[in-house]
Amino acid sequence: MILIELKKVMDNYNNGEGMTMYQLAKITGIRPNTISQWYNDQELPIEKRAKTINLEYLDRVCIALDCDSSDIIVHKK
Repeated sequence: MILIELKKVMDNYNNGEGMTMYQLAKITGIRPNTISQWYNDQELPIEKRAKTINLEYLDRVCIALDCDSSDIIVHKK
């Protein structure tokens, strides 16, 4: 199963100070609805989870949060 752990990365950003969804949307230029869907991915019913990941968006998020894509997208058996 592929999981999006954006919430965990955002909560731990800047030594635990965190970043809000609004701040991330503003910095990256990604629609707040997309950020929200990624942020809440694990809490959503399976049919509402993200079905695709735009690699350009993933790159923007990684740059903004100073992390690797493997911090955000995780494969769990």
